[in-house]
Amino acid sequence: MSVAGSYTPAPYDLTASSTGAVSFTVGSATVVCTGAGIAASPVSSVYAGASVLDLAILNKATFSGCTSPAMGGALTVFASGSWKLHGTGPATSAATDAVPGHLENITITLANAACQATVTGQAKAVLDESSQKLVLNQSAGSGSTLLAAASPAKPCLGKVPSGSTAGMSVSLQLSPGSINIG
Repeated sequence: MSVAGSYTPAPYDLTASSTGAVSFTVGSATVVCTGAGIAASPVSSVYAGASVLDLAILNKATFSGCTSPAMGGALTVFASGSWKLHGTGPATSAATDAVPGHLENITITLANAACQATVTGQAKAVLDESSQKLVLNQSAGSGSTLLAAASPAKPCLGKVPSGSTAGMSVSLQLSPGSINIG
């Protein structure tokens, strides 16, 4: 795997910002955010070298302008923990692959006066080498490994029963330089 043309085994700083709407499906509610990103601090990294297991470690995902009428209006959405990007599909030496994978260790909390819900698990992802975008597109429902649970003290107006599946959709423009998996 190379980053900015280098195959030298090392981590390279990584930031990202969304290129369109960001959405979550949580229980029977939809949450829409105006933006998302990967902050510069704490440092997130993408790794170069042979036999890389974790393609990237994302240490701080951010979300802005989030709202859900079904969950009581404006929401504060924040992520915690380090998320790991694993490639699960083939890549060639060409710099135009769309490499399938998943983002794991996801923990996202959505909160306002009426709601506190936590989404945990992993989401399907594709690293598009030609556009340098990381696209997460995990549908809720059967087969989703993202699970949601509402706090009993703030039950989200009954829209997020414990054990509900969740979905998320976001496209992140990566900023470390050219990433080539193959």
